[in-house]
Amino acid sequence: MQHTLHTNESIQVDMLNPLKSTLKNSFPAKDGWKLYNRYNWSSKVYDYVLQKEENNSIYRILVEINFGDQVTACEMDKLASLSSRLNTSDIAAMRTVLVVHDKVEIEKIPAGIEIMDISTLFSNGIMNINSGMNSNMVA
Repeated sequence: MQHTLHTNESIQVDMLNPLKSTLKNSFPAKDGWKLYNRYNWSSKVYDYVLQKEENNSIYRILVEINFGDQVTACEMDKLASLSSRLNTSDIAAMRTVLVVHDKVEIEKIPAGIEIMDISTLFSNGIMNINSGMNSNMVA
């Protein structure tokens, strides 16, 4: 018998591959973008960092995926803290995007964090993220 938590995690991991492909297609390596990912086992949070270095400038997008039914204030504070740590003085542009389920409850949204539901992401691609940070961006 398979445990429900294991099944839910398996489905979530299966959803990550199309998400990663969407990010790679929207911000391609041929345009200088690199995609880094990390899975935080303690919090079950999936983070991706898109980064481009060009003309002594660094452009960075932090994309966090939260599959939970609720995003707590503590989780938002952790995301804001991570974003702040990644937004160093040598960063020309920084965006932080939280991708969630359509009907998720969010306790608070700190300034500077954009919210995108996962169905919009899969149906429209990453264009909402890309709108402010063109994949062909120049300094």
